[in-house]
Amino acid sequence: MDNKQLPFTQKVFILDTNVLLNDPNSLGSFGRNKVVIPIYVLEELDKFKRDSGELGRNSRIVSRKLDEMSLLGDLSKGIQFPHGGVLQVQLIRKSLPKKSAALNKEVDNRILAVALEEMQLNPKTTLITRDINLRIRARALGLLSEKMGVDITKHQSLSEVDDSGVIEFNLSKLVEDLPEPIDDYSFSESGKAFVFKNFSLQPSISRDVSVWLPSRDSKPELEEILSGLELSVREPRMIDEFEKEGRVSYLYRLVFQADDRTLTDEEINAVMGPVYEEINSKGDWELR
Repeated sequence: MDNKQLPFTQKVFILDTNVLLNDPNSLGSFGRNKVVIPIYVLEELDKFKRDSGELGRNSRIVSRKLDEMSLLGDLSKGIQFPHGGVLQVQLIRKSLPKKSAALNKEVDNRILAVALEEMQLNPKTTLITRDINLRIRARALGLLSEKMGVDITKHQSLSEVDDSGVIEFNLSKLVEDLPEPIDDYSFSESGKAFVFKNFSLQPSISRDVSVWLPSRDSKPELEEILSGLELSVREPRMIDEFEKEGRVSYLYRLVFQADDRTLTDEEINAVMGPVYEEINSKGDWELR
């Protein structure tokens, strides 16, 4: 998409690496505004792609999203989000002055340089980072800077957002107006029966199960083992998958909950014990 065809955006948000690693969906969290990712952030994300934990998973999700967006046009010129905002990947055209640059913080220096260049075009430019020292440096250079945690696109003035990223709301009136709860509710429509049941007010407990499999052909068998467990309240959800050295790693999240009590670790361990034993009994499977 040519720059002349891009929609007008009121604000510009520069995203730091730690924002994307913490929440890979943050790319689409800025409404009808411009989101800029310094290309140096992509280089940092690349370092985490082979990590087997949450950081690696989030890095891979961001990479896939950017790859999909790149098919729509030139990221360096800007691509329109479906909701009307703009995404752009940028290089710096001018480095930070030496007096403003920090030693051994080359990537941070380049991110600040990108933000300062954007601010010259749009004063409503904000650096989004979870790094408190980088926020302080940005503000010292005259930039707006906030951390992710609230829907900052709804604020008239970003400088009014508290640094803690927390806003308090009084929901007492809303709670008072809620209708009284009823028991199980059912109805029929077009020959189909629908049943709604009250959900449990007890806290849930989750367990993540990560397994190396010899190939993707074993995935259905693994899902069968993880399904229909006692006290589980939903089907197992796959939250990560990656291949390495001829094997495939799957990470599933299981959620347990009771209607009448808070479950204990001992109860969950009693359910998960046989699951681990069955997985370990497979000669070419490996629990991670």
